[in-house]
Amino acid sequence: MTATLKDCGFLVAFLTRVWCRSAGLIGLAQGDGSEEGAMTRHNGMDRRRFLTLTGGGLGAAAILGACGDDDPAPAPTTTAAPTTTAAPTTTEAAAPELSGSLRWGAMSLQGLPYFDEVQPTIDSFTALHPGVSIEMEEIAPDGYTEKLVSYMAVENMPDLFFSHNGWVDLFAQQGVTLDMRPYLEADPDLNVDAWYPSMLQVCSTVALGDQAAGEMHCQGMSADVNTFFYNIPMLEAAGLELPGEGFTWDDMAEYARVLTTGDVIGYAPASNNPDNAHGPIGAFGGDFLDEEAQVMLIDDNFRAGLRALWDPVIEGVFATPEQITAAGGPHDGFIGGRFAMVEGAVWSVPALRASEFEWDVHTLPDGTHGTRGGGGTAGWGISSQTEHPDVVWELIKHIYGPAYVPWMEGGAVVPPLKRYADDPRWRQPPPNNHQAFIDAARSIIISPIGGPFDSAGGIHYAEFDGAFRRYVIEGQSMDDALAPYEENMNAALAESPAVRRDIPIEVPG
Repeated sequence: MTATLKDCGFLVAFLTRVWCRSAGLIGLAQGDGSEEGAMTRHNGMDRRRFLTLTGGGLGAAAILGACGDDDPAPAPTTTAAPTTTAAPTTTEAAAPELSGSLRWGAMSLQGLPYFDEVQPTIDSFTALHPGVSIEMEEIAPDGYTEKLVSYMAVENMPDLFFSHNGWVDLFAQQGVTLDMRPYLEADPDLNVDAWYPSMLQVCSTVALGDQAAGEMHCQGMSADVNTFFYNIPMLEAAGLELPGEGFTWDDMAEYARVLTTGDVIGYAPASNNPDNAHGPIGAFGGDFLDEEAQVMLIDDNFRAGLRALWDPVIEGVFATPEQITAAGGPHDGFIGGRFAMVEGAVWSVPALRASEFEWDVHTLPDGTHGTRGGGGTAGWGISSQTEHPDVVWELIKHIYGPAYVPWMEGGAVVPPLKRYADDPRWRQPPPNNHQAFIDAARSIIISPIGGPFDSAGGIHYAEFDGAFRRYVIEGQSMDDALAPYEENMNAALAESPAVRRDIPIEVPG
């Protein structure tokens, strides 16, 4: 199977503040809005706004704006290329003698560290290495992956650029990025043992088609897993205890019923986004893919997770995608008092610190199988065309060294490196309950890779949104709402297989 890079992709869910304000997205994954304001993920690009992460992108975080025309001109295409693997040649002692000119491609998302911290990092690195010059190149979110493919086609790639775990396999298959595992295995200061295994796994390739497993094609900056935030004064005024250990999806629905009054809606989740819905589905023991049979796992556990998420939307106590969009996005809706509770992740913290009320965070609620949360990471890819891989690697080490301090101080990361586990700089309030981010990282669940699950070109987002609308809006039974979803996904899997990404969990704390 050869993947294609067609849209703004998985990241659009990751970059929340800009994302939420300009496109009305939620969570760690992205979608594109229908005329009704639906938050669906579209496998083709048009003028309609994306209305997630994420990702990244959650989960993630998020992107903005239109990503193309109704009938976009085809992007330059490339044939699947053998993976380029870096071979380190420099040593720590040689680092002061570094020289060369680099370009750093930064997605132009002002207000987020993936953009705001690039130039300060360049300045501090080049001060240490005067023989190195680095040009920061802004790349607009519109058609981001298309631009990278176009740059590659004319051999004009930035040496380092913004990436996301949802793009790892796509970029690797297209020959866009360099496999940095040889550096991670050889460097005494930043090696595989320095990272939490879950962070290595989400940025590693899976065995899919001709692509080998275990290659490192992204360096993530944070362990980002969905949680929820709550307005403390609203809960206290309603006579509700603050969420604690054992808080369940039944509790969440009951809290939302009590809190939904007047213009206030109890909870705002990304209910039609499969990356976010993966959390409650997993909490009830469900999952998307039977990898061996290459069919969807639509069983009682799967349905139970969806009912926990979708039934309160029908009831009017969980917000609809349209209500979230009308509030300016989940963060603005929470800060403005429209939502008493809201889904988010650690990258939500800088935006929520603008709140004038006290708030805190909790893991997603428990189901019959505990808590699970969709998640991922954003960070950096290294171009397969770079002429200075050793210099870029030294820059990567600097990013995770002195240049990482502002990231921690900004409150938007759970560090992916063990060395920062007890560093107080990323644990400053608000919120008070940073342990929730750590516990959430232990519960991470990642969507499958490949086939209809592709973050660029797959049908999963649109099909899942269709099931949501049949059940929630049209009032169909759960079985009737899921039948076309299951049929279409299974047909797509028959033509192009997918792989589950199982994550080993080891996190700070």
